[in-house]
Amino acid sequence: MEYNSFMILPAMAFVPPPSTLAVEYQFDFHLSHNPNHPAFVCPEADNSMLKTYTYAVVVPAIHRCALFFQSSVPFGKDQESPPVIAFVTTSDALTYSIALLGVLRAGMTAFPISPRFSATVIAHLISAVKPSHVVVNSGRAAIMNEIMKELNLENKNNLQILEMPTYEKIFVEEPYKSCAMHNRPMNRTALIIHSSGSTSLCPKTIAWTSDFYAVNAQTIDYATIHFTGRRVGLQCLEPFHSLGICFLNWMVHTGFVMALLNPKDSLSQVPDAANPDFIFKSYIQTSPSIIYATPQLLEIWSQDSEKCKFLSSSSAVATAGRALNRECARRLLDSGVPLGIGYGSTESGSISIYSSLGEKYWDYFHPLQAEVNFVPQDNGLFSMIVSSSPTRQLPVTNTESNGLIAYDPGDLFQEHPTLNGFFRVVGRSGDQIMLSTGEIVEPTVIESTICQLPEVENAMLFGTGRPSIGLLVQITSSVEITDFETQEMLLNQFCKKISNIYEQQSRPIYISKEKIILTNWQKPIIQATKGMPMRLLTLERFENEIHSLYN
Repeated sequence: MEYNSFMILPAMAFVPPPSTLAVEYQFDFHLSHNPNHPAFVCPEADNSMLKTYTYAVVVPAIHRCALFFQSSVPFGKDQESPPVIAFVTTSDALTYSIALLGVLRAGMTAFPISPRFSATVIAHLISAVKPSHVVVNSGRAAIMNEIMKELNLENKNNLQILEMPTYEKIFVEEPYKSCAMHNRPMNRTALIIHSSGSTSLCPKTIAWTSDFYAVNAQTIDYATIHFTGRRVGLQCLEPFHSLGICFLNWMVHTGFVMALLNPKDSLSQVPDAANPDFIFKSYIQTSPSIIYATPQLLEIWSQDSEKCKFLSSSSAVATAGRALNRECARRLLDSGVPLGIGYGSTESGSISIYSSLGEKYWDYFHPLQAEVNFVPQDNGLFSMIVSSSPTRQLPVTNTESNGLIAYDPGDLFQEHPTLNGFFRVVGRSGDQIMLSTGEIVEPTVIESTICQLPEVENAMLFGTGRPSIGLLVQITSSVEITDFETQEMLLNQFCKKISNIYEQQSRPIYISKEKIILTNWQKPIIQATKGMPMRLLTLERFENEIHSLYN
């Protein structure tokens, strides 16, 4: 099968919006200047046809959502702070994005919350932010009841519930009423976004001003790929994460076309229903020239030669978030997939959109922001410092650099052996495990490799302050771990895999069978939104088992 039906629009057909406009008003700009320019493309009907959503269709839908929120949420113009609208809902990415933009266009603050979070974590976030309203859909009624119990509200009317606008209500072929201009200043909060939660007890909340959201889009101007007019495959987009929110402002700023899942298909519900095969089929249907895919999906698809062939026919395949398993990356690269990475954080915004130095150095990136500096550490690695500047004021700072407040994301980087200014992530300073022997272990490589085994749901190393490393492995629900022979088979398999990993190391660290804990869905490893372990909470959950291993 040949894959060559990629779409690129003439670049001159797109009039860029003023970068000083709030993102929601950049959409309004396109209604006047680029009404026929495509914004989204999705499969429709039986998924055999494509539907294009131009700005002439998208902007009225945003205004319908804005008027819905204005009519549902009391908001006086003399009110000191605009209402905060939280989203605790599953939805297709198109409908979710339009509803989110509707909140911004109404002059309010949007607070998207990952539907993967437990009721306890969501209740914590709601208590911290105190939104006036929460948007839910029918499928989230049960968890909202749990959240209300967690909040322990005597009067549930303190938190108003709004029903998520549906695709059928916002995409209608009839005249629309334009939403009045809001007066939210550019230096006021437009979005509240939570961190992934992989490095703390609970996800942190980060406030993005309208100005930071708009300025953050300009990173794409310096990308090595020209995006205008290109179709970008974003079928795995999760619009409740900072990366999904970034893609919206990159799109409106530079004029690429988002390829998404069919919004009318029940399997397009993110994250509950969409599965790897369904997502990949949509890539084939929409034929994007640039593909974004999560590491989790690429690891699955790397095992299918036909899928690798399709990915290799694209101009670029970008990934971001957690580290991509190196064995899977090698399979993709050997198949000719033009693999590259992006880098950024909720606290610092986008740092690099897509970098690729070819097959050997695919995981190195070059920062696109002048405010980014790398600081050498004693171990030969580097930390990153992102300074806050008058033109790009960061939403979060935790350090200083050359007299400026700045942010250190806590990642550890290795510089390219010959090319100055190119770095790759090798771990997190907070994730490293220091044994009582003084040896330091970076856990992500071994965790990622163990997670590739079909019997494994998740894995996490532990052992800080102990004389040796231990491994916690969550087995899939299809495997019965109460059987002794099955346990022995799994333990031997894990030990062999670990031994293979460390054969190449100059200072190997071994894990014995006696230091491996098996668990399952009944007592799972607590996961963050990226699928990574929430280490502090998981260590607390398995405190007794870990204590018994070493005593």
